[in-house]
Amino acid sequence: MQSRRPKIRPPRKSLTAALDFPSIWSTLSQSILQILNQNAGSLSFEELYRKGYNIVLKKHGGILYESIGGVISGYLEGCYTKLINVEEEGDGQVLDRVIQLWRDFEISMKLISDVFLYLDKVYTRENHLLLVYDHGVTLFRDLIIKRDQGKIGNLINEKILDLITANRAKGAMIDFFKIKEVMMMYLSLEETDENGVLIGETYYTLFFERYYLDRSGSFYEGLAGEQFQLGNGRAYLKWVEGVLLDEENKMSLYLNAETCEKLRMLMSRICIVSKIDQVLRFPQESLRDWVHLRKEEELTLLYRLLSRAGYFDGLLVQIDEIIKDEEGLKSPSLDGQGKEKVKISQVSTVFVTQVIALKDKYDQILRYLSTDANVQKTIETSFTSVLNPAAAAAATSRLSEFLSYYIDEFIKKSKDSNDTEISAFLDNAIVIFRFIKDKDVFEKFYKNHLAKRLLKAQSEKDDDLERMLIDRFRNEIGSTFTAKLEGMFKDIHLSRELSAKFNHKNLHVSVLTKTFWPIQPTETSSLINLPSVLEDLQSQFTQYYTNCFNGRNIQWVYNFGTVDIRVKFTKKLHELNCSIYCGVIILLFQEFEQITYKELKQVTQIPEAELKRALLSLSVAQRTRVLLKSPMSKEFQDDDVFKFNYNFTAPLTKVKILTVITKQDTDATRSETLKETETDRKYEVDAMIVRVMKSNKTLSHRELIEEIIKLSAKRFEPSVGFIKKRVEMLIEREYLRRDETDSKVYHYLA
Repeated sequence: MQSRRPKIRPPRKSLTAALDFPSIWSTLSQSILQILNQNAGSLSFEELYRKGYNIVLKKHGGILYESIGGVISGYLEGCYTKLINVEEEGDGQVLDRVIQLWRDFEISMKLISDVFLYLDKVYTRENHLLLVYDHGVTLFRDLIIKRDQGKIGNLINEKILDLITANRAKGAMIDFFKIKEVMMMYLSLEETDENGVLIGETYYTLFFERYYLDRSGSFYEGLAGEQFQLGNGRAYLKWVEGVLLDEENKMSLYLNAETCEKLRMLMSRICIVSKIDQVLRFPQESLRDWVHLRKEEELTLLYRLLSRAGYFDGLLVQIDEIIKDEEGLKSPSLDGQGKEKVKISQVSTVFVTQVIALKDKYDQILRYLSTDANVQKTIETSFTSVLNPAAAAAATSRLSEFLSYYIDEFIKKSKDSNDTEISAFLDNAIVIFRFIKDKDVFEKFYKNHLAKRLLKAQSEKDDDLERMLIDRFRNEIGSTFTAKLEGMFKDIHLSRELSAKFNHKNLHVSVLTKTFWPIQPTETSSLINLPSVLEDLQSQFTQYYTNCFNGRNIQWVYNFGTVDIRVKFTKKLHELNCSIYCGVIILLFQEFEQITYKELKQVTQIPEAELKRALLSLSVAQRTRVLLKSPMSKEFQDDDVFKFNYNFTAPLTKVKILTVITKQDTDATRSETLKETETDRKYEVDAMIVRVMKSNKTLSHRELIEEIIKLSAKRFEPSVGFIKKRVEMLIEREYLRRDETDSKVYHYLA
C-alpha cells in the first residue's frame, strides 16, 4: 500500500560548501535507529530530509546508500538474535514476535524511505539499485527469514502447517487472519538474482507454497487412504465432498488465489483421480450398484467430483463395461424349450422392449450425470457395440431382424393404440434403428414385412402409421433409404385406383413394380394350375390391364395373395380367408373326395415348399383343420391321403387360416435375405468406387478406402478386405488400373 508522500522543496544552499559527512551521518544513523525502534516522535523529518539531500547533492549518494543498509542490517541482526533466544526459551511466541516485528519494520521502512526520497530519485534509480524501501525489505528477508539456511522461515512455516494440520484433522480453532498476515509478509519478500535485481518471485512462491503443498499432499494422502480402506463407495464420495468443501471455505482466508487453485488440483488428484477408478469398483456401494438402482444422489455427487477433477476416463470405461454386461442386450436364443416352439415375432418384441427399457434407464443415468456429452457418446457406442457383435456376420443382422418383427407386430395390432402409444412406438423404433450398423440388412427385413402389410391393408387409412414411420426414417437417414419404400406405397395407391376402375367385387389386384418390391416371380410360382373360377378372374383382369396399358406385360405372383371362400360345413357356414395356395387346394375338393400328396403336386403344380406349408395349415394346425390327413403327421409322403373335413367348426363365421411358418422356413428366409444383401453390397461398393475414382482420377489405396467407408457409413460398414476385393474386381474389369511405379495408387480408366 503506497502512502501519499509530502512534497518537500530542497533548501537553497551553495553547491561549493564543504560537507562534513561523518557528522551528518552520525545524526542520520541515530535517527534511523530511532525510527526502527518505534521512537521517532521527537524527530524532525524535514531536517533529516535536508541532510540526506545535501549528501546526495555533494555526490556522496553511494556511501549514503551503503551506510543506510548497514544500519538496517545491524538492527535486524539484533532482532534475529532475540527471535532465536525466544524460540530456545520455548515460550511458543516466535510466530507472534515475527508478525509484530514485520508490522513495525514495514512502517519504519516507509518512514525511512520518505526521509531518503531524494536519494531514491537521483542516485538509486540512476544506478539501477533497489529503492531504499525495497532494499530494507530484502535485508529483512535475508537477515530474518532466510538467515542460517532459513531457520526462522522454516520455523514459521512448520508452526503454521502444524496449526493448519490440527485444524484439518481435529477441527482445532486457529487464527486464520494471523496466518494471512504472515502470507502477506511472504508475498512482500521478493527474490533477487545474483546482481540484486528483483526477479518477480517471492519467498511465498519459492519456499512457503512448495512446503505448504507438500505437507497438505501428505496429509490428504493419509486421510484418503484411511477412507479408501473402508471399501464403501458412497461413504468415500461423501467424505471427499465434505473435505473439499471444508478446505474450500478455509483456503481463501489465508492463501492467495493461485495457491488455492493449486491446492484444489492437488486434492482432486489425491482424493479423486488417483482412487476413483477403484472406488467405483468397491464391493459396497459401487458404480454398478448406483446404475442398476438408479441412485440419483450418488451419481450426481460423483459427476460433481469428477467435473471438479476434470477426469472422466474411469467413469466412461466402467459405464461401457456395465452396459456390455447387461443381459437384456444380448440376442436371445430362438431354440424351443422342450416341445414348445419359440415364435420369432414374440422373441423380437420382448427383446426390443428390453433394449428400449435399458436405453430409458441409461438415459435417466445420463440425466443424473448432467447429460455429459462424453457419457452420452459412451452409452450410445456401448449399446451399438453390444447390439452389433462383430464375431459373426449372422449375429450382426439379428437386431435388424428383431426390430423389423417388433415394428410388424405393433403395426398389425395398432388399431386400438392411442396417440401417446403410437408416438412412443415411433420414438422407440428410431432409437433402436440408430443402433443398427448394417441398415441395409434392416431394410431387407423391413421391406418383406412392409410388403405383406401393404398387400393386406384395406384402405389408405391403414397406411397412415406406416407413412409416419417412413417419414421418421427419411428424417434420420435421408431419402435414398426410403425411396423404394415410398415407391411401394405409390404402387398400392395406384392399384386401389385401378381396382376401383376395374370394378369387380370378387377381385382386387395389386400391380407392383419389380424394382420396389421384395417379391420376385419365378417360373414355377407363376405357372400353378388355378381352378377355373380363379383362372377366369385372372384372365379378365389381364385383358383389362393390357387394354389400359398397351405394351406392358403383367406377371402373376401368388406368394402374398389371399382368397375368401365360403364353405357350408355340416354344422355351420364359414368364410375361410387363406392364401391362394390354400384356396387352390380347398377348391380341388369340388372335384375330388380324396387325393394323395403326389396327386396334389401334379394337379396344382404348386412349388413343393409352398405346398407343404399350405397343407400344414389346412390339415395339421389344430384350429384350422379343414382337411383330414392320413396318416396324421407333420411329414409328407407321396401316398399320404387328404380328405375334406365337413365336420370342421369354429366359434366365428369368418376363419383366418394362417400359413404355417416353420423354423426352417424362417432360417431359409433369413439366409436368403443376408445373401441378397451381400450381393447388393457388391454392386453398391462397386458404384461408389467408380464414382469416387471418376471424380478424383487418381487416389492412394488409403484415401480410396477412407472415402468408401465414409460414403457407406449410413447404410453399412464394409470391411477393408471387402473393399479391397471389389477394387481388385474393378481392376480386372478395367475400370481402374494400378500406378506403374506405386502399386498403392489407383487411376481411373475412362
